[in-house]
Amino acid sequence: MSVPDQPSARDAASLVVRLQLLGPVAAWRGDLAVDLGPPLQRAVLCLLAAQPGQVVAKDRLIAGLWGGGHPKTAEQSVYTYIAGLRGALEPEAGRRGPYGLVLSSARGYLLAAGAYDIDAGRFDHHLGRARHHAAENDPQARLGELEAALRQWTGPALGGVPGPFAHAERERLEGLRLTAREDQADTLLCLGRPQEAVELLTALVGDDPLRERARELLMLALYRCGRQAEALAAYHEGRRLLAEHLGVDPGESLQRCHELILRADPSLAPPRDTVRPPTIPRQLPRDIRVFVGRAEELARLRSLLVPPDGSAPQAIVAVTGTAGAGKSAVAVHAAHAVRDHFPGGQLYANLLGATPGVQRLRPIDLLGRLLRGLGVHPEAVPAEPDEAAAMLRTRLQGRRLLIVLDDAAGPDQVRPLLGLPAGNAVLVTSRESFAIVDDCVAVPLGTMPHAEAVAMLAELVGAERVAADPRAAAELANLCGGLPLALRLAAARLAENRHASLKDLNARLRDRRRALHELESGDVAVSASLRLSHDLLSGSPRELDVAAARALRHLGVLHIPDATAEVVAALLDVPAPDAERYVDRLARAHLAERHESGRFRLHDLVRLFAIELAERHLTDEERRDALLRAVGLYGLTIRHAMTLVDANRVHPPYDFVEREPVAFAEEADAFGWLERERPNILAAAAQAMSVADPSVARAGAYLTFTFYWPLV
Repeated sequence: MSVPDQPSARDAASLVVRLQLLGPVAAWRGDLAVDLGPPLQRAVLCLLAAQPGQVVAKDRLIAGLWGGGHPKTAEQSVYTYIAGLRGALEPEAGRRGPYGLVLSSARGYLLAAGAYDIDAGRFDHHLGRARHHAAENDPQARLGELEAALRQWTGPALGGVPGPFAHAERERLEGLRLTAREDQADTLLCLGRPQEAVELLTALVGDDPLRERARELLMLALYRCGRQAEALAAYHEGRRLLAEHLGVDPGESLQRCHELILRADPSLAPPRDTVRPPTIPRQLPRDIRVFVGRAEELARLRSLLVPPDGSAPQAIVAVTGTAGAGKSAVAVHAAHAVRDHFPGGQLYANLLGATPGVQRLRPIDLLGRLLRGLGVHPEAVPAEPDEAAAMLRTRLQGRRLLIVLDDAAGPDQVRPLLGLPAGNAVLVTSRESFAIVDDCVAVPLGTMPHAEAVAMLAELVGAERVAADPRAAAELANLCGGLPLALRLAAARLAENRHASLKDLNARLRDRRRALHELESGDVAVSASLRLSHDLLSGSPRELDVAAARALRHLGVLHIPDATAEVVAALLDVPAPDAERYVDRLARAHLAERHESGRFRLHDLVRLFAIELAERHLTDEERRDALLRAVGLYGLTIRHAMTLVDANRVHPPYDFVEREPVAFAEEADAFGWLERERPNILAAAAQAMSVADPSVARAGAYLTFTFYWPLV
């Protein structure tokens, strides 16, 4: 409902003061005019009225009245003007108050919220409603709101008020008024009323001859009235005035309109239907041709987006996982499977959260793209994210629409889409965790089960080729770690060389130094995808992200099946609680997998990538020291555990890196740690003993001898 142009008789009793700013500044209490005093006192009222209910600091009042060259008595003058306004607006309060209309605060003054009816506020309200109706493709309602907005004006804004603020505010308001008059004419053209538009635009162009949009609308209105020669004459007059006054040519839009009128282009014809039907978008990308597996995840997605009991879909569904897990393919496939259950349409946007060399999509850009997809004219899309989000919620009210957002950098990028009307759903993919997002259900994608991975290879390289050597196909699926991207790249390598066997590719993938380089085709590669995840952390402004990237690089130093925070702490030479935070960050970025309680592991291909990172980014000395610290932690903890298990056992002397061993509460904990860490200790010892550096090799040998008893 729009704000009435004037308060009703019933409202007049409750409204203490009515202010006029869009014309000569004036005020009324009921039907009685108020003497607002001298011009600068009126200027103080205008400053306060620009933000009713908000404090205006004294310094801002002084700057708004006099600018930088204010008199020494400026502060005292402000006190005098405030007292004058209070006396004029609340004569019954006397000199001591209390006052209920012009209030004081420690920082300045304010007008009491709700105590004023201001014509500039009604003007803004009607403009906002007009924008809403423009987005809803309702030109008749838009025209009504624009006319109501323009009726608030009785003359030049802030008439009779001096000072820098009044000058700037006057220009701002007059600019809005001119734009509203142009929008009014534009709406008349949309409604097939060009003659009325000509009358309005002739006056507007006369007031501001250099305003190009008004001139362009006038040319179009004249053309639709059958006055082509006058339309062309209006263009030539504008070109002459722009050259004389500004030394420029007409803008591209004005020139294009001139060219269209010259050739009587059919696109200039008046619209046959002034109100377009609601837009039903169908923006989903084409479904992937070969899709195998992920049956469990797809069933879960369907139950969330189309609940079996017929209830509203889950508001936010996040498909998360590591690079190359196939998140985009799963999301698009699931969206196609349920699209008939969303008759309002499907919107799609790539948020570019992990696209190298491209700036990720800002929330306001995302909102604009979605609104335009729903048929909102680009000029009607608000520039502020909050306003755009409100418009989107309005457009989606009563609809059942699915929004697919691919490659989100994280929850912040999609936060404006939280709280959409019930019945609509957002399906988002991301490498980051969405666990903290309200009303969101995450569907994590891990590695593919072995049978599904082999089936995917059969689809990609041919069932006959896989059937000819099923053992090699099974090994290839294992070497790819069940990662869909790796499987597709392996299939691409086989397709590039039809004569190569699966065994040939397997032999190359078994070589740790070649594996990641084999899994690439063109500009797509497993290593490139993982490197982007690492670089996003490493280049982040947040210290935790940078530390997590450093932790991933150091994890490439020690080749063990899984690890604890204590081991990472030894590699990084930091306290264990810090290391645990770094590992948690890697897990949220899906670069590490939480395994058992307090433990994590790296996917096989991520481990190979971490090894490459360590070799590329760490010096030989840094790798040596990190390995010595980790081996030392294991050695000292074995000694500590054995003192609890068998206090009489004699251990070889220790003269390596000193580390605080893992603490145990009792013998059972110590024995359990020895059993659980057996694979890691043996792997660390073997790695250390294979290093050419004598001190590292000796540390590996010490680890082996210390662990001898638990092995027998």
